[in-house]
Amino acid sequence: MCLCGNNSYSQDSLSSYLEMATENNPLLKSKYNDYLSALEKIPQVSSLPDPEFSAGYYLEPMEVVSGKQIADLKLMQMFPWWGTFKSSKAEALSMANMKLSSYNEAKLEIQNKLKSVWYQLYSNKKEIDYSNETIDILKSLENITLGQYQNTSLSGSAVKSSSSTVSQNSETKSSQSNDGKSGSMGAMNSDSPEKTDNSMDMQTSNSMGKSSGIIGIFNLQLEVFELESNISLLKDQQKTLVAQFNSLLNRDLSANISISDTLDNKYNANQAYIDSIKANNPMVQMLEFEKQSYENKIQMSKKMGLPMVGVGLNYSIIGKSKTGHSTMNGKDMIMPMLTVSLPIYRKKYNAMVKESELMISSTDDRLTNTKNELEVEYIKALEGIKDAERRIKLSIAQQDLTERSLNLLVSQYSTSGSGFDEVLRLQIQHLKYKIQASKALTDYNIAVAMLEKLIN
Repeated sequence: MCLCGNNSYSQDSLSSYLEMATENNPLLKSKYNDYLSALEKIPQVSSLPDPEFSAGYYLEPMEVVSGKQIADLKLMQMFPWWGTFKSSKAEALSMANMKLSSYNEAKLEIQNKLKSVWYQLYSNKKEIDYSNETIDILKSLENITLGQYQNTSLSGSAVKSSSSTVSQNSETKSSQSNDGKSGSMGAMNSDSPEKTDNSMDMQTSNSMGKSSGIIGIFNLQLEVFELESNISLLKDQQKTLVAQFNSLLNRDLSANISISDTLDNKYNANQAYIDSIKANNPMVQMLEFEKQSYENKIQMSKKMGLPMVGVGLNYSIIGKSKTGHSTMNGKDMIMPMLTVSLPIYRKKYNAMVKESELMISSTDDRLTNTKNELEVEYIKALEGIKDAERRIKLSIAQQDLTERSLNLLVSQYSTSGSGFDEVLRLQIQHLKYKIQASKALTDYNIAVAMLEKLIN
C-alpha cells in the first residue's frame, strides 16, 4: 500500500478514479443491470397475447347434413382494447426510467464517497508530513540544547576550579597573619570572601541553567514521542482509508493510490442552483417517473376494464356420407369467429384505479419531502463551504504570526539560550495550525463535493 503525491499526475487522478468507479463498482453494475432488465419489460407488456389453437376429433364421426363430421380445428387471437398497449408501454418505460434515476443517484453517491475518502487521504498524508517535519525541527532544537548544555557544563567546571584556587590563596594568606601587618591582611581578607561569593553565584547560576536545559530536553523528547505515536495512528487510519477507497473501485484493497499535493479552494456557489436541484436531482427525477408510472397505470386499468375482442377461425373436417345427396357432401367447413369479453365485474378495476390514485398522492408527499431535504442539504453544504473558508483564512493567519514569532525566538535562543519552553510551545502550536489548515481545506472540498452531488 502506498500513497503517491505527484502533482503533475494527481490533478487528473481523481477524475480517472471516478471513471474507474463508474465502470467497476459492483453496486453500479447491479443498478445498471436493473435498468437494462426493466427495458426488457417494454416488449413484454406491448405484445399481443399468444393465439389459442384447439382441436377436437370425433371417435365416431358425427352425421351431419353434408356428410360426417370427423374433427374440429379452432384458432383464436384476442386483442385488448385500443390504447391498452400504449398505456402499458408508457408505464413500463416510466419504471425503467425510475431504475435509471436510481442508477444515477447511486453513481453520484459512490462518486461523493470516493471524493470524500480521497480528500481524507490528502489530510491524513499532510498531517503525517507536517508531523515528520516538526520532529526534524525538534531534533535540531535538541541538538542545539545539548550543545548549550555541554558548554554550560564546561563553564561550570572552570568556575569550580577558579573557586578552589581562590580558597587556597585565602588560606595561605591567613597563615601569614603573624608578620604584624594587620592592616594589609585585613584588606586581603576582605577581598577573598567577595571573590568567593561571586564564584558561588556563578556556580548556582550554571547549575540552574543545566537543570533547566535537561528539563527542556525531556519536554522536547516527550513531544517527539507523542508525535511519533500519533504518526503510527495516522498510518493505521491511512490503511483503512486506502482499503475503503479501493473497495469503491472494486480492486485490490492495498493497491497504490495517487494523492494530490494541493487541493483547490475556489468554488462559486450560486443560490439559483436550488431550482436546478429540485428539477434535476436523480432522487426527484426517480419520484417523478414513479408518479408517471402510476398515472399510466390508471389509464391501463381503465383500458383493462373495457372488453377484449377475439378473432378466429373454426375449421371442420367433413367426410362424405354414403346416403348424402347434397352438393356439399364431404366438403370441409370454415367458420370465422368473433369473441368479445364482458368485464361486468367492475370492483377489481375500480380498486386498481383507486390504488394508483393513492400511490400518486403518496408519491407527491414523498416528492415534497425529498425536495425539502435536498434544500436543507444544499444550505448545509453552503454553510460547510463558508465555515471551511473562514477556518482556512484563520489558520493561514495563525501560521504566519506563529512563524514570525518562532523566527525571533529561535534566533534569541540560539544566541542567549533563553526561552526554550516558549520555542517548544510555539513549534507545536505552529504544527497544530498547519494541520488545522489542511483539515479545513479537506472539509472545504468535501462540502464542495456534496454540493456537486446535489447539483449534478
